[in-house]
Amino acid sequence: MFIRNMLAVLKEGFYKPGHPLFRSGQNKIYDYFEGQLPKKEIEKFLSTDYAYTIHRNQAKRKPPNPVYKHYKRYQFQVCKLLNNKEHCKHLNL
Repeated sequence: MFIRNMLAVLKEGFYKPGHPLFRSGQNKIYDYFEGQLPKKEIEKFLSTDYAYTIHRNQAKRKPPNPVYKHYKRYQFQVCKLLNNKEHCKHLNL
């Protein structure tokens, strides 16, 4: 019965702008109820909300860039320097 009351508060606050639970994520909801509401119940509630299931944060990491190329055509500029005739003469290439 106690979980039903918390779910009613969650349902009311999740859709009410200005409430601390308005469009909150799983961890914020868990902290709001101080761990009294199980995470499985929170997941079950959030899975019914269409907007949350589309816009939730994904935990996919991008692989690190081994070349440290942070800008488009950055490597091209480096190659262009190495192909310069004067630069090659200076390096004795």
